[in-house]
Amino acid sequence: MAETQIPTNLQEQIWGSKFWRAVVHASAWMKFVGTDPNNIIIVQNDFRKQAGDQMTIGLSYPLEGEGIDGDNLLEDNEEEMTIYDFSFYINQKRNAVRLKGKMNSKKSRLKLRSEGKDRLALWMAEILDKELTRKMAGVTSATFANTPTEPTTLLFGGDATGNSDMATGDWLGTAEIDRIKYTGQTRYPKVMPIMAEGQKWWVLQLHPDQTYKLKNDSIWSNAQAEAMPRGTDNPLFTGALGAWNQVLVFENENLPRVVLNSQNCRRAVLMGMQAGVLGFGGSVEWFEKEFDYGNKTGFAVGRIFGCQAAKFNSIDMGRLAIDTYAPVPTGVAH
Repeated sequence: MAETQIPTNLQEQIWGSKFWRAVVHASAWMKFVGTDPNNIIIVQNDFRKQAGDQMTIGLSYPLEGEGIDGDNLLEDNEEEMTIYDFSFYINQKRNAVRLKGKMNSKKSRLKLRSEGKDRLALWMAEILDKELTRKMAGVTSATFANTPTEPTTLLFGGDATGNSDMATGDWLGTAEIDRIKYTGQTRYPKVMPIMAEGQKWWVLQLHPDQTYKLKNDSIWSNAQAEAMPRGTDNPLFTGALGAWNQVLVFENENLPRVVLNSQNCRRAVLMGMQAGVLGFGGSVEWFEKEFDYGNKTGFAVGRIFGCQAAKFNSIDMGRLAIDTYAPVPTGVAH
């Protein structure tokens, strides 16, 4: 009887596809990522179609004119579009695991082959999350593919104005959420909201040290019963801690620690439409290799990608940041 066997290269492609679905499922950022402009992070796929490790894209600002009324002449009164170019790079990121051998695998109750693949998927998801966080938060020491840039608009909690006067009362509450949203709406270029469920929304990512303080804000707590849309299956709202004044709040443990005036602080990031870009230089690559005459097996994964906060004429296109007092929570007596 003839038997059909899947070619090795096709097996690797199938595993690669399954692997990437697992990465997307595990990533906290992928709900904000898409090719449509109505996303926080815009995926650019042109790297797949052409050679090179740099991409230059055009970013345009919404038209602001009043238009032409009635039968007044429109010809020669067209509004000029404002367009700036923005470049970013991609690079390769890889990792691998190798099983010790068949006898070692026999001793373990864990299914080590599946465990190795699962761990690589979680690693890739974490790397993507870390890279997007580092770029959007301006962690300038993280230079994979692109060197992050400091946010062009940086606010501070409470009545602090910077490093010199940050104090323990300058934590993030609803007043800070109002202020960072207002700043995004009134600066140039505006931080444009994304549309979901017929409403405008901005996304604010906080470190758990910041959300610990926010949850003790009675104004925030009392508002959450009616803050979120009801009956929606939109993935944008999945995992949100809550909402305030059209700002969806999410936790992100990878946001950086900053020390201001000897105080432990954290940086939160407000984002709107097209705040950042993410490019892939091909599909995820999955490899399985045998060593020692088939006794040992290794699994490797790699993907070429890069991300960066988008700039419009050297100004952030869709992000603002706020540094606030955020101590590490300590136990309290009951």
